[in-house]
Amino acid sequence: MRALCGLALASVLVGCGDEQDYGSWSVTDQPLQGVIGGQPWTFAEGETDAFLSDEESFFTQMFAEAYDTCVSLEPEGPQILVGVPTAVGTYDFGSQLNITFSPSSGENLVSMEGGIEVTEITETTVSGGLYSEFDSDNEVDGTFTITLCPE
Repeated sequence: MRALCGLALASVLVGCGDEQDYGSWSVTDQPLQGVIGGQPWTFAEGETDAFLSDEESFFTQMFAEAYDTCVSLEPEGPQILVGVPTAVGTYDFGSQLNITFSPSSGENLVSMEGGIEVTEITETTVSGGLYSEFDSDNEVDGTFTITLCPE
């Protein structure tokens, strides 16, 4: 579809969005979105868990529902679990760094396809983008900013 968008641009002005290509995967400059469990999903809020994080990655949960991060219970429903590296850079998913699609409570679909880029880390947030797919019913692409919860 991205190739078609490029072709359409030659004949008509079309908003296709910027894309950062990392070889086998790319991140589209749009809010993180896609499908989880075959249902449309758009990132609204995410946070880290200090207990499960370590020096190399922030254990992160991402949800399609807004909530008070770090103080409220996480929303129910489809979510993404991902280790976000603690240093700015571009990382391929694999056996050491991967993403889990959780369409429903107790269902975890681990993917090593795609990757994550970390563009900025502050004292309270981490920003970046990611692309991954488990199958056609579980695929996400786009940018995010998550909250770093204090210990």
